[in-house]
Amino acid sequence: MWKSIGETLNITREPVVRNCPEHGTYTGEDIFQNGRLVFAAPCPECEKQKAALRAELAEAERQEAERKQLDNKLIRAGIPEEYRGKGLVDYIPQDQTQASAKELTRRFINGWEKAKAGGYGLLFFGTCGTGKTHLACTILQSLIEDTTCKYMTVTELFWAVRGAYAKNAEFTEDDVIDRISKIGLLVLDEIGVQKGSDAERRILFSVMDRRLTNKKPTILLTNLPPEALLALLGDRLMDRVSSKCVARQFLGRSMRKPATDAVFM
Repeated sequence: MWKSIGETLNITREPVVRNCPEHGTYTGEDIFQNGRLVFAAPCPECEKQKAALRAELAEAERQEAERKQLDNKLIRAGIPEEYRGKGLVDYIPQDQTQASAKELTRRFINGWEKAKAGGYGLLFFGTCGTGKTHLACTILQSLIEDTTCKYMTVTELFWAVRGAYAKNAEFTEDDVIDRISKIGLLVLDEIGVQKGSDAERRILFSVMDRRLTNKKPTILLTNLPPEALLALLGDRLMDRVSSKCVARQFLGRSMRKPATDAVFM
């Protein structure tokens, strides 16, 4: 007759009673091969604790991997370090206009599927330092798992397009504009700091026109009042922006505190 694996390997089991210094008496089985102890029955409670610790460490490693992955996404999205990790809870409105903008931000995030389907974005304008960039970056961070996100200033936009003019450039101006136009959610900051040249206006119009035509939500940030923004963008582009971007004005004083020598203490 065929022998069992245990008999073939000359393995035997013997019941034991041991004492764990931490958990007291327990029973188990020791395993022997050819009369030599190869496995001593451990304390079951200690094993449970070890398993729980391994699970805790594995979960911590998983969370750290997720954090690093998110950090990489935020970096690739161009979100300024100052605003990474900041959300709606960190934005404290100083007046009714800021409170209204915060609520609009909440509604935009919650209604993202509708905004995405219709290509609707936002236009934040008003006083410097009142939180326009904070709220825009909050939106990007809230939606970064759902779509491709990008933050860039208009200056960075112009630099990116002008890179196509380099002698050995591997891409054309149209390639750059097309790539930017296909981003799922784009934040364009500092509109109005540019020179307002015909070339810059053409680049901005090309990007916005393609994005609006292809229903790609865009969030525009500017310190300019409406009349100055109209003069900069022109009637045609401003009309298109008005049809797709919900506007909200920010008033009040800057939230940024002046630096003092206390920062070196």
